[in-house]
Amino acid sequence: MHISKKITFLCLVIFSFGLLSIQQNSKKKMTEEELAACIVKSHSEWGTQCQDCGEFKGYDISYDATYKVYLTSQCDEHLDLKACIQEEDGSWKCFHYEDLTTKDTLVAWACKGTGKYLKWVKPAGDRELIFPTNKEVQELYPPKE
Repeated sequence: MHISKKITFLCLVIFSFGLLSIQQNSKKKMTEEELAACIVKSHSEWGTQCQDCGEFKGYDISYDATYKVYLTSQCDEHLDLKACIQEEDGSWKCFHYEDLTTKDTLVAWACKGTGKYLKWVKPAGDRELIFPTNKEVQELYPPKE
């Protein structure tokens, strides 16, 4: 009788681990394309006041060339985001946001922008996927001559 209780207990443990394994495997990992689709441009603005930007025109400060893009998370997943905005001279100004959740918005800007931007998205805290460094972005996307 004692052996049958041990066997029953062992079967129950094995069955429990099997169920747990099935549940964990059923949680599908998102592809890079699915992750990228989670972050959408909600809107953009030209010529609005911007941090550290502006040119003096007489006694006034002009923000005519500033470009802002608003990138919003549309997924339930927690995400890390790197966004780079192109300046008029072809260089890229980069921003990094960690643990973006549903409806969170990153505002990225260029003082003299072209309207172009790049984005990279990964699951929050993922240490296997690595965003390009700011230097790598400049090298991978050089100014057009």
